[in-house]
Amino acid sequence: MIPRFVVHLPWRTMLIVLLFQFERDLAGFSVRRQKPLRLVKKEAGLSHTKKVDISDRPLSKDGKLLLSKITEAGSRGDWWQVQKLFAGYAGTELPIFHAVMQHAFNLEQIRAGAEVYRKLCAMKIPQNAPTFSIGLKIFARLGLRDDVEDIWKKARATCELDEYLAGARIFAAAAHGDVPTAASILDEMNKTGVQKSVWHINSAIRACWEAEGKNDNAADFLFQYLRSLGLEPDDITYTCLIGAYSDASLQKIQAAYQEMKIRGIMPTTALLKPTW
Repeated sequence: MIPRFVVHLPWRTMLIVLLFQFERDLAGFSVRRQKPLRLVKKEAGLSHTKKVDISDRPLSKDGKLLLSKITEAGSRGDWWQVQKLFAGYAGTELPIFHAVMQHAFNLEQIRAGAEVYRKLCAMKIPQNAPTFSIGLKIFARLGLRDDVEDIWKKARATCELDEYLAGARIFAAAAHGDVPTAASILDEMNKTGVQKSVWHINSAIRACWEAEGKNDNAADFLFQYLRSLGLEPDDITYTCLIGAYSDASLQKIQAAYQEMKIRGIMPTTALLKPTW
């Protein structure tokens, strides 16, 4: 039986995916149960976000207690409890807002996360890089490009670029298929010495996948750039690369597939039909 995700793929990519599954089944492997998309994204590096930092925004005693309760509820996936705890909060401590937005993002409560961010802005609470980062991701998930640009301008006016803020902007660019912006952030990271990781490059390659038109050459360049940094491609790298090959030649797809096999990497089927 052909998996449902496969029928959405261009025929060249479909052929490779089906071939891979056939060879895996023939070798006696059982088809693994797919991981939740949230977990796949986390492993992909597509949702890397800095943990709530209270070093520059000290919390009150009550704030620390509330943050611990929100963190506990969010960690066990209890969004209802996170909402209940936040609903009773009337303060202006940034780490509380950051924590709620982070859990909203992780638990797929994206619109609720956007409302928390808008409340934060309405209250004119000064933000930091981690808060801008999660704001970028939330509004990117909603497809609100104007909001993303507004958050980015405010972030750059008040914060230095770090690996998390850069990663969030590349994530947003990927969601919108904005290859030039993803490339420009990588270029700035290179010039300013900001650390680059596999998840930064994976997101940039994903931008090639999401973009209109033929973008396999741009994806190839990013893939080679990853290697030049001494980084190892992972299953997400190849998934996004082959996704960007939708209009490429069959030979190019086969070459990527063979390299993936040699490395013993299995495709991440949960990402072959992205829903981010």
